[in-house]
Amino acid sequence: MKQFVKCSFNILIKNWPTLLAFDMVYKAFSYSILYSVISDLLSLILKTGGVSYLSSENLSALLHNPISVLLCLCLIFITMLSAFFETVALYVYCEAGWQQQHISIAGLLKKTMLHCKKLFHIQNLLLFLGFILSTILTILPFSPYVLQWLSIPEFIMYFVKQNTLLFSVFLVVSVIANLICFLFLFFLPNTLFQNQSMIAAWKNGFHLLKKRKFITLFRIAAAFVIFGLVMLFISSVIFIGLVYFTKLTESPLKVVETFMVYFYRAVSAVVFIISSLSATWLFS
Repeated sequence: MKQFVKCSFNILIKNWPTLLAFDMVYKAFSYSILYSVISDLLSLILKTGGVSYLSSENLSALLHNPISVLLCLCLIFITMLSAFFETVALYVYCEAGWQQQHISIAGLLKKTMLHCKKLFHIQNLLLFLGFILSTILTILPFSPYVLQWLSIPEFIMYFVKQNTLLFSVFLVVSVIANLICFLFLFFLPNTLFQNQSMIAAWKNGFHLLKKRKFITLFRIAAAFVIFGLVMLFISSVIFIGLVYFTKLTESPLKVVETFMVYFYRAVSAVVFIISSLSATWLFS
């Protein structure tokens, strides 16, 4: 287990400036260009459906309009393609760390785009659709902010939660989707780096996991516990250091006010760094 964590950590930090640069570039793209495209698509969907806003009453109007349905499919495809691009980029980053190679941000983006092209092979396209469905079902039950970011009304999830049977079915499907998504992520490197079809990658992946499923899951879970404890320790040190820094540099009357200003600035940076590291930690 010690060697497992050490190896993962070495992969994680091998090209950390590139990882930081990629996260900044990708998030800037997501919150500017991608968000604008999605917002325009949503406006177009409402316009073609002949409604000014989306609600439980007029949802059926959109579903009965072929153009609106086609635009909705385009919206889902664009969103999932961006998520898949990030997934592949993290694998490319970790592969460079595994091979003990240096990779620049330009090299990372170039290799990611080349690997993403493999999706559009006929033998992999249906499995990409599986990735889309499993990712949607994995995200929606546990991330309401995603619905808000995509400007999707919360009444959809509210309607599901109000119906006990429907909600139970939805949870079961979501759990299955989480497992499929995990397996998809587990076997994807064979397609990316060994040029195997997704079907062959799944077969080889299951063969590798034969009789080792539980120990593999245990090691990954244990690694995340260790990661969480390390992040908690670092965050605590930063918090305590910020308290002492504020006390030393400010008068007693302004300590609380100044601390809160620094704290909220620090929280954004810490959350950004931890979220980036946690995802890459999983891939490593």
